[in-house]
Amino acid sequence: MDTKQEAPTGIFIVPKERLLLHLGRIAKPLKGDRQFLELLYHPNQRIHSSQLKNLFNEQGKGTKEFESMADFEEKDGISIGYGWCELPIEITDRHTLHDCWLRLKQLAREEESVEDWNDFGRLQDIRDERQWILDFIKECVTASGKIKCLSNKQYDDYRSVLKTLNRSIRQIAIDEPDLIPYINEHLHIGVYCVWQEAI
Repeated sequence: MDTKQEAPTGIFIVPKERLLLHLGRIAKPLKGDRQFLELLYHPNQRIHSSQLKNLFNEQGKGTKEFESMADFEEKDGISIGYGWCELPIEITDRHTLHDCWLRLKQLAREEESVEDWNDFGRLQDIRDERQWILDFIKECVTASGKIKCLSNKQYDDYRSVLKTLNRSIRQIAIDEPDLIPYINEHLHIGVYCVWQEAI
């Protein structure tokens, strides 16, 4: 009985090369595909999500070089690892909103009393204050009752890059599902994104 095994006829391609081939042969690459390629072409280099988001011009060409992590930290005045991001900051808090509603109730009672005394000057003051409080609440709270957040460009850019890269990864999961564990091991998405490889 012949126990010899036939040599495989196919050529073994390392996972990273398969990723590059997959992303490189896409006829109409998404923005996430191009961002992913840039990370693969620059392993172990932390790229700020703001720069990665705006990496491509209208022709889809990538930048030639990236600023260092230290440059970004000095400009932003913060020190954040690539795996973390700042959470959005709420404009106000529930305690302040509660005080606003209590004050509106108090103004409503005062308005009834002032109307009885025909104190039109005080009545106008009450109505002006009530309108100011209502405008404040409208500025701070969404129609569904959630507190709005301050604009945080860094957080918004992180979420944008996370969305575009995940869209690319979902397509890879359909075409090359066995590459997903490899991607999860090496790709880190955050305020700083990086394709991590052993040095």
